[in-house]
Amino acid sequence: MKILVCGSGVIGSLLIHTLLQNNNEVTVLARGKRREELEKYGLRTKFHGKKVVNTDSPRVVGEIPAEHFDLAFSVMQHEQQWKLLKTLGAADCSAVVLVGNNLSAPEMKQQIIEAGGKNVLFGFQGTGGNRYEDYTEVLSLHAPSMVLGGLGENIPGEITSIVESTFAGADYEIKWMDDMDAWYKCHAAFIVPVARLCYTVGCDLRKSTGKQRKMLFDATSNAFEALKKSGCAVRPEGEDAYYRPGAKRVLMSAMMNIMCHTKLGDMAASDHCRHAVSEMEGLAVKMDEIVFNSDVECSAYKSMQDSAPTWEELHRIYDK
Repeated sequence: MKILVCGSGVIGSLLIHTLLQNNNEVTVLARGKRREELEKYGLRTKFHGKKVVNTDSPRVVGEIPAEHFDLAFSVMQHEQQWKLLKTLGAADCSAVVLVGNNLSAPEMKQQIIEAGGKNVLFGFQGTGGNRYEDYTEVLSLHAPSMVLGGLGENIPGEITSIVESTFAGADYEIKWMDDMDAWYKCHAAFIVPVARLCYTVGCDLRKSTGKQRKMLFDATSNAFEALKKSGCAVRPEGEDAYYRPGAKRVLMSAMMNIMCHTKLGDMAASDHCRHAVSEMEGLAVKMDEIVFNSDVECSAYKSMQDSAPTWEELHRIYDK
């Protein structure tokens, strides 16, 4: 398949590597210093815990070529996605796939459609890591995968066939989701409290206490209750059970405890929060609106909000 990928950070690098390893024809849109790095070193990825550095040689361009692509993936932070929507809508591709945290999915889809796009999908690839000058270290807690779907509508069979063919045989799982807008909101119900905990402890989760981690789970449970009150479906189904008292929460708490005391927490959460204050702020503002307008009990969620530095302070500290 002929694939365009816009964005080659940690998440984009793993996606590009996977696509190339699966014999797709991949074009990467990159500009400035990142384009220079890719042209000088190639796309170099190293999986956390492995010694081998994989080197791939995708085609690198500074502008989207006037040719047809089967899929166009946009893999970048939320505020950066906005700037590319009209360009993606005007591109000649069977479907656009926006990958990453997104609480503005319906609005983004509308902009792409108005610019000429026909099919828009939304995805999330659970990858952490760090990008260095000559290679990218990636961390995936499970086998690499992407949650993928529309906003409740039926996806044309032609598009699902293209996606399945693109990843057929790859060590990479596509997890189809019926409503990505709901999935994104449920994901943010956990991510926003995690981000606030990261910022509270100076983006070093090793400094977090058991009391703070318990508050994180209580805050997430508050957010899920607010989402349900607003009419949002829980996606994946039953996900909220991992944050209510019970056996599933015990399991999730144990996993979180391990993350907070190892490099996993840095790569999966803290490092991203450090470099994505604007993205986290955007998610928090929208989630705060849902929670505080819901009339559900949200004392834990409010406590985490109050404990974290203000967004103004965070921008001053981390925007360098």
